[in-house]
Formats: sequence, C-alpha cells, structure tokens
Amino acid sequence: SKMDYKAMTLSHRGRARAIVTPAKIAKLNSQDSADTFGLWDTGATGSAITEALAKQLALPPIGLTSVAGVHGTEDVPTYLISLFLNEGSVRIDDLRVTQCKTLGGDAKLGMLIGMDVISLGDFAITNKDRNTVFSFRVPSKHHIDYVKEHREWHEKRQKRQNSKHKRGKRD
Repeated sequence: SKMDYKAMTLSHRGRARAIVTPAKIAKLNSQDSADTFGLWDTGATGSAITEALAKQLALPPIGLTSVAGVHGTEDVPTYLISLFLNEGSVRIDDLRVTQCKTLGGDAKLGMLIGMDVISLGDFAITNKDRNTVFSFRVPSKHHIDYVKEHREWHEKRQKRQNSKHKRGKRD
C-alpha cells in the first residue's frame, strides 16, 4: 500500500534509556480504539500488544504463533490492527501483532513497536548535548551515512585550507 509522507520527532531532556511514544491501537473496520504507549525495540522482529489491550478492544485473533521466551516456547494469539502514531499523522493499517503478557511490568506500555514497523521508514536517534532526540518518518526518504558525511566534511575542510595556502603564497 502507498504511504503518504509522514514524520514524527520527540525530544527527551537528558539521555533517554528507552524510546517510548504515544500510540493508538484500533480494531480493523471499527471505531474501537485505545490510547497507549509504545516501546520502540530494534531487537524485536515483530510488534506486539499486551493481552490486556487485546481484551480491552475485544480483538478477534487471526491465528496463533509460537513465541520463544525465557520460560520456553508458547503459542500466543496474533491480531491485525491499525496503528496510529504522532496523534494519527503516521498510520499503519493491517499490522500483524503478537500478544504478550506485559511489557516489563509497566502498565502504561501497551505495545512493543518492532522492526516490522521501524523498517517501513527512517528511524534515527541522536544524543547531541546529552539530550536524546528520536525521529521517524514513512516512507523512507534517504540513507543516513555518518562515515560519508564525515568524509565529505573533511574533504571540504582540506580544500578550504589548500585555497588559503595558495592565496597566501607569492611568486
């Protein structure tokens, strides 16, 4: 499905230990939705919602999937949802999510946002002046390459220095 360009940025005073943003989970083809918070996790291949949130929205399971955890493997329900981020400006429909018990014992966290969502766009975290800024946009616009950026900065600096030396020499 074609996605309109949408972006979101959140700033955190100090260094953030986790990226947590407001999220709205909606039942497909329904007005039923719930506001929650999503924990962004690049270590998770797929997104998940808590059992409590799935029950609150009375989501119909679309199947079961095996999830390996610290206490072994268990079969858990999967659901299709619509995800709204940044007060609805970023919308992802037909997102397949897995059910989980809780997310680190934090009751306000209702969703784990995994690489299935993150890889739809550009995801960046910066920590200039010890303040964390998180930014996400869909669809992806270009690659971030800090090595190339540094190389280009260094080459421009060398050219400026070389031109100063040439102007300073007399024949």
